[in-house]
Amino acid sequence: MTEVFINREQEQEFLKSYLSNKPRNILFLYGPKSTGKTTLIKHVLDNLSNPDEYAISYFNMRETLIANMKDFKKLFFPEKLKDLHKTLLTGISFNFGFFGWSAADLNSLDENLFGLMMEKIKKASQQGIKPVIVLDEFQYLKDIKFSPQEDSAYLIDELFKFFIAVTKQNNLAHVICLSSDSFYMEELYNHTGLSNTSDFQLIDHLTKDDLRYWLLEKESFPQKMFEDSWRYLGGSVWEIWQVIAAYQNIGSWQEKIDDLLQVKWSLYMDYFQSNFVSPESIKHESKKLFLKITDRISQDGKYQITNEDTGINDL
Repeated sequence: MTEVFINREQEQEFLKSYLSNKPRNILFLYGPKSTGKTTLIKHVLDNLSNPDEYAISYFNMRETLIANMKDFKKLFFPEKLKDLHKTLLTGISFNFGFFGWSAADLNSLDENLFGLMMEKIKKASQQGIKPVIVLDEFQYLKDIKFSPQEDSAYLIDELFKFFIAVTKQNNLAHVICLSSDSFYMEELYNHTGLSNTSDFQLIDHLTKDDLRYWLLEKESFPQKMFEDSWRYLGGSVWEIWQVIAAYQNIGSWQEKIDDLLQVKWSLYMDYFQSNFVSPESIKHESKKLFLKITDRISQDGKYQITNEDTGINDL
């Protein structure tokens, strides 16, 4: 089954407009897991009407183990390419996105990473090319220190200072950061002074009308399959794809929905038991609040916070 985009026209137009304009801010694409953020940005970048005008460096943090600064440097300037270049291609720059480098860059890579990156971005910009940096699930970098010293700054803080420099301050490169961790993103926003330097675009789950159009009007799947999918999975694109695959493979969707619900239930019970059953420090009122919220969500699909609620810290 070919991949489809349901009700993402607005998001696609937003991204195209962002990329066509002068770089002025960092763009954050955020939203729950399984809403198609990665698929969306890849689709837009792969279908640019003028791809030769862009130099795109896309980094998916889920695909690379990044435990320290050395790993981070390898992400932007891969070690194998560097070794190959050093031994066989001395004096000839190798292009990796717009982070091309020559053998003379090796010392700079160790001593002044961000300076070297800025140099490459400026060079691309001077050649009339629009550099684009995409960091997918960037929160995986949050615990890395900039150097081994105990009092060293965190890499993420220095990285976003650099991103502000190449976007708002110097208008040299587009920076797009994707994350499904909205809590961490808010923490980062408040901590690193990203106000007035950033733009945000929510990529949310599909609405009921979106799902109806996809499953019934576009694909002509059974009405009951649509009803069950919406009732138990909502508009979660990744899970809906699994239901569709099951139906196409075995002609049934109920067992796949049951499997997905079992996973959700297991996660729920693990969380509940580890936080609200065993520890004596958890107040009884906190447990009641947790049960109240989950009961409301199970009925209405959401929980509306009111001024009458207590225990907001527990929430």
